Amino acid sequence: MSWTKEEKVAAKLLADVRPQNICNDEAYTDSTGKDIAQLQDQDDGSFAGDEWGENDTRFLFGALNALSLLRLLPLVDVAKAVSHVQACANFDGGYGVSPGAESHAGQVYVCVGALAIAGQLDLVDKDRLGGWLSERQLENGGLNGRPEKLQDVCYSWWVGSSLAMIGKLHWIDKGKLTDYILACQVSGLGLPRFYSLTPLGSRSRRHCRSSGRYGRCLPYRLWYRWTEPHRLSCSRGS
Repeated sequence: MSWTKEEKVAAKLLADVRPQNICNDEAYTDSTGKDIAQLQDQDDGSFAGDEWGENDTRFLFGALNALSLLRLLPLVDVAKAVSHVQACANFDGGYGVSPGAESHAGQVYVCVGALAIAGQLDLVDKDRLGGWLSERQLENGGLNGRPEKLQDVCYSWWVGSSLAMIGKLHWIDKGKLTDYILACQVSGLGLPRFYSLTPLGSRSRRHCRSSGRYGRCLPYRLWYRWTEPHRLSCSRGS
């Protein structure tokens, strides 16, 4: 099977790479590891996502995760990668996409995850970060990704996993979060892929339009298609 360059880059950086599927081919495994390693910036320890150089902490986590699964972490400068993650830490305990960037729950997950892989969780200010993450829970039990934003079921993972890694999962109300997630479930399907961002009716069609995030309205289209009597559409032209 032949792979395009783009397919190889994507496959290498997937966080759920399955080492048992490729480790039998030592030559391919070594080549994969070297291709990932060359994406590291030798000056600051960060990683680009591809040859064009887009750079943020998601790629650093993806690289360390893939290399650790392949048992090839020594191919990169882990110490410099850890230093870059630390440079992305903020006064509120969170982490951003790059040094000085706003804290975001998704970036917290990848930064803390990278430190966990590197065996450097002791560098995390667990109380300060745990406080910031626990403040992401809203009255309805859902979690948001940063202050003054709406809840979204995806943050159940980003926030919850981060809290678990630093031993602070008990700092949120797990019962309320569970109820919120179940309220977002599509009746009769039960598939996380088809979860609404929020419970039915709590966000309007107008909000989807005004947000400009048309792609994120796809769960609503699926919800409204299969749920009566709310047959609405959040597509651009309707």
